[in-house]
Amino acid sequence: MSPKNNIKINDNIAYKEINQICNNGISLCSIAIFMIIFVGLVSILSSVQLLCKIPIHFPFAIIVTLVILAILTYKKVFKLQESIISILCCLFFFWISSYIYDFTWDGQAYHQLSILMFSEGWNPYWDAEEINTYYDDIWVYGYPKAFWIFSTAIYEITHNILIGKSYNLILTVSTFFLCLETFKRYLQSHKIFILSISILTTFNPVVICQLFTYYIDSTLYLLMIDMLMISFLWVKRKDKFFLFVLSVIIILMCNTKFTGAVYAVIIGLTLLAIFYYYYFPLLKKIFNTMLISGIIGIFVIGYNPYITNFIRHGNIGWPIMGDNKIDIVTPQGPKDLVSENRIKKLFISNNSFAHNDNGSTPVLKFPGQIGKFEYLVYSAPDVRIGGFGPLYNIIFLYTIIMMCIILFNQSIQGKEKILVVGLVISLLSNPECWWARYIPQLYFLSIITIIISYKAVDCGFIRHFHRYICISSIIILTINITFVSAGYFRKLISNISLHSDNIENLKHIYNDSGRDLYVTFHKLDSRKLSIFQVNGIKILDSKKVKRPKEYVLIYKDSQTEIYKYNRDSPK
Repeated sequence: MSPKNNIKINDNIAYKEINQICNNGISLCSIAIFMIIFVGLVSILSSVQLLCKIPIHFPFAIIVTLVILAILTYKKVFKLQESIISILCCLFFFWISSYIYDFTWDGQAYHQLSILMFSEGWNPYWDAEEINTYYDDIWVYGYPKAFWIFSTAIYEITHNILIGKSYNLILTVSTFFLCLETFKRYLQSHKIFILSISILTTFNPVVICQLFTYYIDSTLYLLMIDMLMISFLWVKRKDKFFLFVLSVIIILMCNTKFTGAVYAVIIGLTLLAIFYYYYFPLLKKIFNTMLISGIIGIFVIGYNPYITNFIRHGNIGWPIMGDNKIDIVTPQGPKDLVSENRIKKLFISNNSFAHNDNGSTPVLKFPGQIGKFEYLVYSAPDVRIGGFGPLYNIIFLYTIIMMCIILFNQSIQGKEKILVVGLVISLLSNPECWWARYIPQLYFLSIITIIISYKAVDCGFIRHFHRYICISSIIILTINITFVSAGYFRKLISNISLHSDNIENLKHIYNDSGRDLYVTFHKLDSRKLSIFQVNGIKILDSKKVKRPKEYVLIYKDSQTEIYKYNRDSPK
């Protein structure tokens, strides 16, 4: 393959509005891009505020973002109807999120804790880790912070920490709309097939299980898909605005997780290889966009944690990398997989009965075998073994077979082979590729093999069976995410009811006590926002106030102690 053999692409196309992607009416793609820009600019502008020590609260970034989006609407980049629908969608997601608590460990221990620290004036770019006398969490200090910053901006406007996790809903819907548009152009197939593929791509089991949490594994996955979809749409339209959107996505990826920067590089190199061989006239533009975005994402917006970690700890990936790294995975992983290589870990995990117990031994199963009540495991946001669903082992084996056919079949286009290889490299780049939350793109790799086989009408023996194979695979994946959704939403609905009852009891106790409740937080300090403040319950914080003698213990668990005023105490 040589770039010289490519069909010439007219690179002198005048700037076109984004809403021209669709010939008529409202563009779902435009709505998707509007919402991505909203999330991205709020995060980026808020980060710039912190970096520049601008004494303006986080809502300023939201106001500036909305002004920029209003200007883009005025300039006809977005239609007015599209902008209104996008804003209404975001408000709707805010509303839904406001009723759902996130009581996951990670969600409370450091995701929501970071919002608490930001709201109390902590500046990670300039404040030393020792500056905060109340909170001591190395994950908050050391991890990328884009979506924590976004959530803080939302919190400071709404004063409801529950709304901050709405970024998962916003990006899920945005990604779905982008997939619809991309697959419509790429496949040029039946609408039902395009719709099915778009749903399966977006509603990855990891996405489903983290939809109403502060977890960001699904967030990173959605951004990876957005990166691919936007790049493809730019090839089709050559609209300069898509490069701006791509830049926003890359910056967000670098500042979502450490692996986000790694995946951004791998996916970026994959795209560059495709552009080199098939869209050479566009190579320079996308390379410059990726390079500049990466520099901004790491050295500017990502100054904390990447640069501050290097300065303070000698490694950009502190605290999970370096001489004094903390191993957070091995104690949680299957004990039988600790010494195995990555490929074997990947195979065993995706061919075993689903479970979420630390240190448990994986139990292999036959393809299609479903354990009794196995679907209930997916009530957790981070299922350790079999995390992609009870039926995924069928598709996993199918994916391996199809990859071999794709890579060695001369009739299949090289760019599709490059994409498959790039996704495989991204999987194996993670040493803990047995855990679904760390490699959600494996699910997309399976979908890509289905799409390629669907298109490969004249590829050997596939020409006779490809439609049956594709349809069967789509049906299996649909049933699979139904099982996952059943397990997750069963637990979610149960938790909503349980937490509602507990909160009402707590409100009653607070109103009856006649005084503020006294609360001791051992680790989950974020509960002062997620439980007490959001419900209008005032507290005396044990880290700031010594417990008066007239307060008596009424509730205790491993992380929280609640005391109420004893009216019968001697005065």
